[in-house]
Formats: sequence, structure tokens, C-alpha cells
Amino acid sequence: MAFDSAAGAASWVARAAQQRSLFLRVATSMRTTARAVRARAGRECRVFDVAHVADQNGLVALISMCKTSVFLKCFSTTEMSRSVAPALRLPTGARPIRVGSDRASSGAVLTASRDQGASSRGAALSSPQRWGDSRSQSDAGAVLRVSTPITRRTRGVGAPSVGRAQGQRRSRLGQAQPRLPPSDPYAACVLALLLQKQSVFVTGDAGAGKTTLLKTVKRHLVEMDPFMGMCATTGIAACCLGGLTLHSWLGLVPSAVAAAATGASPSDVAALLPVPARRRIRAARILVIDEISMLDATLLDAIDGLCRFVRSTLTSPMGGLTVLFCGDFVQLAPVAGQGVFKGSFSFRAVVWKALFGKRAVVLATAHRHGGDPSYLGLLRRLRCAELTEADVLALQSRVVDGVAPVDAVSLYATVEEARRHNQHRLGALGKRTITYVAENFGGRLSSDAARVVLDSLTPAPDSLVLCLNAAVLAVSNAYFHRHGVCSGWRGTVVGFQASGGAQGEAEELPMVEFKLPSGVLRRIVVSRTNFMAATVTGDAAGHSSSHSSSYNPVRRQLPLVLGWALTIHKAQGMTLELAYVTLSCVFTFSMVYVACSRVRSLGSLFLKTFDTSLVTVSREALSFHDELDHVPLM
Repeated sequence: MAFDSAAGAASWVARAAQQRSLFLRVATSMRTTARAVRARAGRECRVFDVAHVADQNGLVALISMCKTSVFLKCFSTTEMSRSVAPALRLPTGARPIRVGSDRASSGAVLTASRDQGASSRGAALSSPQRWGDSRSQSDAGAVLRVSTPITRRTRGVGAPSVGRAQGQRRSRLGQAQPRLPPSDPYAACVLALLLQKQSVFVTGDAGAGKTTLLKTVKRHLVEMDPFMGMCATTGIAACCLGGLTLHSWLGLVPSAVAAAATGASPSDVAALLPVPARRRIRAARILVIDEISMLDATLLDAIDGLCRFVRSTLTSPMGGLTVLFCGDFVQLAPVAGQGVFKGSFSFRAVVWKALFGKRAVVLATAHRHGGDPSYLGLLRRLRCAELTEADVLALQSRVVDGVAPVDAVSLYATVEEARRHNQHRLGALGKRTITYVAENFGGRLSSDAARVVLDSLTPAPDSLVLCLNAAVLAVSNAYFHRHGVCSGWRGTVVGFQASGGAQGEAEELPMVEFKLPSGVLRRIVVSRTNFMAATVTGDAAGHSSSHSSSYNPVRRQLPLVLGWALTIHKAQGMTLELAYVTLSCVFTFSMVYVACSRVRSLGSLFLKTFDTSLVTVSREALSFHDELDHVPLM
């Protein structure tokens, strides 16, 4: 990298060496005072102000992650870097130069290696190529080609995960375009830690952008590990990520869950897993779990033992997997008294301390509620169950008489309450109804067992009744890329359209109208989608991979559910435009906080009743969050 003078180069080199002394080697013979560096990778371009530590770290992360060339050019100001012509591309056959050689006197050479301890695998950088003699003095600079091939260990072939499938699609399209590090400092910090093979716990208040961060880093993690597991503890949360339920990715069929709960050995639990699930566990290097607060501690320890056994790495937590957990323990915890677990917080698990200690990346930005600061303050006090008199009056002012507003999603504490409300609203329309019965493919399971598994591990209903003007919620991202409609969005059935069924018979498919954030109304004819017990992403294109596995049950159903009412547990992680909350049966901590924090402002919240005695919080969860050591942004 060539610069204009040597005055400011020393500070830049010192900062780079201090940040990544084992990761980068920078020549000391440099000439520059420039602080702006423009990086171009493929079709993407970004400017880094290397006077700031965060931008230095982002530039280092870019060089370490990209599989193809990265072109750098230095400028005296960031404004100039955005206005000048793109940097010249170096010839492919340019000879590498060594640090300290005569040819290095006019520039610097960076050697980036995927493994810090294996410098022999790092790629030498080509000699800087100068601009032509006709260039002006104002845009003097240099171009540096950084070639950093990503070396991956050989692994067995497993059932395709989300990351692997995306990697295969890229390989079919040709060489993948390298990605620049994310501009979000929290996402850049998380990626930098994962690159160092450090497990990360991300937390923050409701609406702080935890799921958004996971979506951001997912695009980069797929490049790092195409076999990675992108999971969530609930089906709707997994849909929002475009990933899998944790049970599905691990292959935790009911018999395996029961064995884990009763303290069976990891070898006994592993014997109950489908073969593709064991292959997935062995092949992955990174595992992401969203809504970790809803995972029981006993089950997390069982998963730890299972991963150690399957991956044949008995001494490393999670069998050597680098994990990214995301969640907020002050929100809903595992439900006690249901299933085979006790409902204890996952931070009580033995493996938690080994993975994270007390470290956490804590998100401090209010994304969902930033537009209503007074409501944000109310929610922060509601989170701690420390409401003021003014807060109580504000919430009581949102109590409405009679039925909910027409466009509001009703939130209930129990499944039965939500089901009754949806059926009541459907019947009140008085329209002709059409019933869509799911097509279940049991794999190795019996039809009854497959139905139980699919009901619990996928958001698609076994039977869906629709009519004209019915409110629905999308439960899949199948229509996101083409139409911009993602999981959790609310729409209205505006018609039906005949379409050929699987056996050639005609089937009336619903036409649903969604309102996009831009205000545009988008009408989509919704067709059946494949939901596997090993994925909840949905497959609108009808790829055969959903049916190819003889191990995993598959449900083919419309990716919709009736959308007038949801349970508060299912709504966790969602953002709703309007919500009507009924709190007649609060049975666990923080249900009021979770329900009220689904909307962006106080004006979007409607309550049937409000009683301050229902506002509760787990002091154990609050203490856990208060004692966390915040990881500083890099």
C-alpha cells in the first residue's frame, strides 16, 4: 500500500499492528498521511476511516474473510475517496514482493492468513501498481491486491443446511462475490470474535435489533462455513431468520428429547438421531441459536454432550463448535411444567460458563421503539417491573371497551384463547370457507407420529380454513426475495384462484394482499410450500430436496395461519403494527413486557384490561443481565 508521505503512516501501522499483531504483517517503509482507505471487493465498495479503531477492525476483517482479491486505495480525505475514479486492477500474474526488499521501499506489503499460526498458508501480495503518468497529484495513491483464499477442512457430506444450500447456489452461478464487513459496529464486532473462534452471546432489550443482527451476520457466516447451523428455538423465529428450528437441525425426534431429559448417555441419544442430523453436526463449524432464552438448561447440557460425542471432541464445549447465542432472558423463559423439562434458564447450564463466562455483546440501540422515546422509557421500567404512576396512567389510557380495532393483531396468553378468537372472527365473516388439509409425508415415522412432530416443529397448521376477507399471517420467507413479504407479516385474503393440484385436480388457492413497509399493496397467489421437520424455511419453488430425505417428515401446506390472534409466546421476536392484548391468564414472568413491546409506539397498543399486579419479572434474569461484562466494540 503506497502513501503520499511517511508522517502519518507510522500511526496507522502502529494501530494495525496493535490490533492484529499476529494476523497482519505491515511493512514499515510507507509514505502517507492519508486516513481514508477505500476497499473494493467484487462489485462492492466501502470507505474506511482508519483513524478510528472500529474502521481499522472492519478493514482487517474484510481482508481476512474475502476469498478473492481486495483492492485498497488511500486518500487524504474520505470525501475524496468517494469522488475519484475506481482503483486500477492489478494484473493476475504480478510477482509478489517480500517485506524489506528493495521493491518494497515504495509501498507496503500486507500478508493476510486465515490461520494466525500458519503463515505459510497466507497469500503474498502483488507489487503495487501505480496510476499512469497523466494522473493528477490530488489523486495520488496506490492499489494493493490482497489474495486471501479461505481454506476449509475436508468434511463428510451431510444433509444440506441453509448455509450449504446457499453455497451450492453460488457455486453454480460462478465465483462468489466477496462481502465487505457490515457497517453496523455490533455486527462487525460479532464477526471479528467469531473469526477468532470465540463463542458469542448477544443480548439486548426488546426491539434492540437482535434478530436483525443475526440476519446481517448470516450472509458473512455462510461464506465462512457453508455447513453452519442457523437455528432458533421456535418455528416462527426460525422462519424470520430463514433458518431451522434447533430440534430439527439436531434431529431431536421426540424419543431423543425424552432420552435426553431422563439423563441418557450421549451415545444413547445419538443412536436415536437420523443419520443426516449426525452428518450436519459433524460437518458444521458454527452454530447460531436465536431466542436462546426459551431453551431449557437441562436440554442445553444434553446438546453439549451430544455434540461432543458426535463430533468426537469430548474435551471441548459443544464439541468444538463456535456458537452464537442470541436472546433476552428478561423476556419469556422456557415454560415450566410443560413437556419433559423443568423450564430453567439456559444460563444455568454447565456448558454456558465454559462458552461465555460472563461476556456478552449487549445491544444498546433502540430500533423498534426509537421513534417514541417516552414509550421506550416506559418499556425499560416495565422490563424491571418498576412502573411509575405516570406509566400506569399511560397504560390504563390504552384500555379500550368492546372489540379490538379491526387491523390489530390480538395477543393472548394461551393457545386455546387464540384459537377461539380466530375461529370466532372467521365465523363472523359469514363467507364460504375452503379447508386446506396438509399433505404429510412421514418418512420413517408413522402418520400419527409424523403429525405430532410436524405440529410441534413447523409453523404450518395441519388444517387451515380460509374465506374471503380472512386475516392471515405469513409463516415462511418463501415469498420474500420475489415479493418482499417475510414471515410474520399480516395480510388479507382478497380472492381465490384455481390452480392444478398435485394429482392434476383443480385447487383454489388464496390471493392474499400484503401491505409493504413502503405502503405499496402487494397481491400474491399463495401456493403450497414444503415444510420439513429439519427446516421451516419453506420451499416455494418446489425443490425436490424437501422430499428426498427418507428420514425427515415433510408437511406440504400453505405458508399461512389465521392472523387475528396469536399467543404472546409465538409473538416474541415479532414487530406488529397494531396489537390488542388480553391479559386474563398471565402465568409466567414478563408476559406483559413482551406483549407491550411488540409495537413501535404507545399509540399502537390497545389493552382489554390492565392490572399492575400482573407486571412481574424474574429477579434471577435481571441479576444475570446486570452482572454481564459488556464486550467493547472493536
